[in-house]
Parts: sequence; C-alpha cells; structure tokens
Amino acid sequence: MLKENGYTQAKACKVLDIKQPEVSALMCGKFHRFSQECLIGFLNKLDLKVTIEISRHRSGEPFQNVQMQAM
Repeated sequence: MLKENGYTQAKACKVLDIKQPEVSALMCGKFHRFSQECLIGFLNKLDLKVTIEISRHRSGEPFQNVQMQAM
C-alpha cells in the first residue's frame, strides 16, 4: 500500500508514527514483526477501512484469506 500510493519512507514515518527501520520492515513485507492490531492501526492511519469476516471453513480452502478491494 505504501509503495503503490507513492509514500516515501520519511512520509510513512510521519503518517504511521513509527521509526524508519519499522517502515523499512513494512515496505519489505516483514509483517511478522508487527501484531495484527498494529497492522490494522497502520491501515486505519492510511484512511483505509478494515473489515473482518468470519465464516465456516470448507475442505481444501485456506483458513485465513486476505482480500483487498480496488480503490
């Protein structure tokens, strides 16, 4: 999201209120370094709505699925 929207690391630091090494980790896809709550908070700071949907698991499908709608 940061790269797609043209955020520099400096701008992302200000918007997300985190330090440069953390922004670097995000931009490199190292999401495991952050809690789910923290990641959702980052998305909210980028003015994005997060919706969590719970449904029954069907055989053969993944247990977790992340989808993004076109903006």
